[in-house]
Amino acid sequence: MSEFATSHTANSIAAFVLSFAAVLIVGADSGGYWPTAWDWTALILLFIGAVLLVLQAEICVRPLEATLPLALLGLTAWGMVSALWNPSATEPILQSQRTLVYVAAALAALLLVQAATYGALLAGTWAAITCLSYYALLTRLFPERIGYVDTIAGQRLEAPLGYWNALSLISAMGLLLAFGFAARARHCAIRALAAASVVVLAPTLYFTFSRGGWVALGAGLIVLIALDRRRLQLLAAVAAPIVWPVVAVWRAHGYTALTHVGVSEARAEHQGHHYFLVLLVLMAAAAATGALWSVAERRIRVPNVVRLAWAALLVIVLAAALAAGVDRYGSPMTIARHTYHNLALNNAPLKNGDLNGRLFSVGLGQRIPQWKVAWHEYATHPWLGTGQGSYERYWNQDRPWNFKVKNVHNLYLETLAELGPVGLGLLAIALLVPIVGFLRARNRSLAAVALAAYVAFLVHAIVEWDWQMPAVTLAALFCGVAILAAGRREEAIRPLGTVPRAVVTGLAVVLGAFVFVGLKSNMALAAAGNDTGAGKYAQAMHAARVARFWAPWSSEPWQLLGEAQLAVGQRKAAAGSIRHAIAKDGESWELWLDLAIATNGAERRHAFAEATRLNPLGDEIVSWKATIAKGNGGK
Repeated sequence: MSEFATSHTANSIAAFVLSFAAVLIVGADSGGYWPTAWDWTALILLFIGAVLLVLQAEICVRPLEATLPLALLGLTAWGMVSALWNPSATEPILQSQRTLVYVAAALAALLLVQAATYGALLAGTWAAITCLSYYALLTRLFPERIGYVDTIAGQRLEAPLGYWNALSLISAMGLLLAFGFAARARHCAIRALAAASVVVLAPTLYFTFSRGGWVALGAGLIVLIALDRRRLQLLAAVAAPIVWPVVAVWRAHGYTALTHVGVSEARAEHQGHHYFLVLLVLMAAAAATGALWSVAERRIRVPNVVRLAWAALLVIVLAAALAAGVDRYGSPMTIARHTYHNLALNNAPLKNGDLNGRLFSVGLGQRIPQWKVAWHEYATHPWLGTGQGSYERYWNQDRPWNFKVKNVHNLYLETLAELGPVGLGLLAIALLVPIVGFLRARNRSLAAVALAAYVAFLVHAIVEWDWQMPAVTLAALFCGVAILAAGRREEAIRPLGTVPRAVVTGLAVVLGAFVFVGLKSNMALAAAGNDTGAGKYAQAMHAARVARFWAPWSSEPWQLLGEAQLAVGQRKAAAGSIRHAIAKDGESWELWLDLAIATNGAERRHAFAEATRLNPLGDEIVSWKATIAKGNGGK
């Protein structure tokens, strides 16, 4: 018995550390947005998976569970194959490295987590999200020490992930998990910590001023209440400490220096320090409330009549809220028509710099034009798509105004446009596996909580590019794996045999080798770009040549080499390097513009015409048109 308890404890710790470290470290590294982050993350997770395959005594994985990493692996392979019909192999091979992060995470988590320890995987995810949110809050409350201001963000909270909408989603997922642990954790201390974490997560979500995060939270709550078998207990346990995060958001709304743009740093600093003290008090109150509720729940037996009264009260509150909504905004049909009319509108301008106005605007702004371009991209290539990573080029050619976009704010539409029905089908299979797995896990105490956080991710991905933020997607994947593990009946599963183990281990080694090559090339490319920006052109040329060795399929090393050569006046060598790059990627407007800069005469005119065709509204193109108009562009 003691041996079993020791094994269970060790597995719980390992599961916790896996999700906590992955989400926290990747999240702190700009959310894992950059290629080098994909590679080292995938490499470590593949190593963990290979070690588990070799050393673990018994591995029990159901066919449904195996479908998750296999579908993701199929999506990776299909993305790489799309290089055959993509104008360039650069983006398909590069972006497939990101998808391998998700393959490796799903594999490692499925091999490690057991039915009895799925809660530890969720706990690690919740703890990591709370740490990221706490740091994010500190950047707002202590601007003189760790403040981070991004003019693009417009004072919306975004660090450390680097994107406010991604931070809002991961905070919403953290809130849902925190609700679950506050209501269902076995230990009183964990319930207290979960209740206190809500006071951190709610203001973080608020300070992003992101509507999508609140919508995702609402979708998750609907799923949680609808599918949890003990919803009355859950609502009662959450109702006890919920007053404190509500007060935290209400107090945050009152600090104008923290919710408005254009305020002085001294004023923001003063109000931030004051609000920090308020948060500490509210966190302590929430922790005490959560602990007291935990003790009371275990010692007091609630009569059935009280349960019925609580259920009736909830129904009355819901009915009153619906009645108030109808009285304020009209009938459901009126609200639907009004919402539909406003969806196509851009965000309303801020009044007096108040960011709160964003929260009550339903306009999709620039998303609808993006969706139209993506649909047109799919319509022109309905069977195979245009190839992974190709959307930005279609946007540059067809965009209605000069606004930079790299990814569609819709995961599913972008996948359809770039990878066609096959790619979307593989993605759908992977994402639906945890939902199907919930049917077996629905009686477990935290299964509905994990599904709620997972659904929040799926809903948010309709209007955002969350797939390109590995920290967010990893958090969702760990929730999905937890659902699958919770539904296991391990005594009824045949352990994985020697031959399948060897095959999967060999595959992990092969994928690891591919990722290692990607890491070496991406590190060299990053060094070349940084050195060029710092004016260290000799070092940049050396790094570009190193990248050329590790990524011979890519146009980027040749492009960076040519730009560094051009910066030091080696125009002939630069033109040659850029021609090599164009041979690998003839649909890059940047390469054609570089060639126009490096050459003269007819070749320059042709290169500039190609750059204009590929990006007619680009600022650089407009600038060069002005240069040509002055008679200097054709020399």
